[in-house]
Amino acid sequence: MTRVVIVKPHTPTYADPISFLQGERVEVQKPDSEYPNWHWCRNHAGKVGWVHASFLAAITAQTVGARNYSALELTVRSGEEVMVLEQLDGWLYVRLNSGGQGWIPESCVGPAAS
Repeated sequence: MTRVVIVKPHTPTYADPISFLQGERVEVQKPDSEYPNWHWCRNHAGKVGWVHASFLAAITAQTVGARNYSALELTVRSGEEVMVLEQLDGWLYVRLNSGGQGWIPESCVGPAAS
């Protein structure tokens, strides 16, 4: 795990993001043209959002979650430090000092302050 500092603020794009558990049905709808390996998906409850291929059992129209997933994005401010838990094709899954966890674009961070 790596600590990084936020150099560009981020506000979540989607208020009610997709989530699913391992083994739950997921419909894969289209690939993202900006971020490779991210796909627009719909869960069994009808919520939609971007899902990285590593969370899907297959990249087919109908598949299941390969592992638990939430597309929850975080609000972060410049100067804030976060812990990177996972890095996937342009996005980081991070933990805030307050304990909250979620996604931010990789372009929001720089190296941790010394």
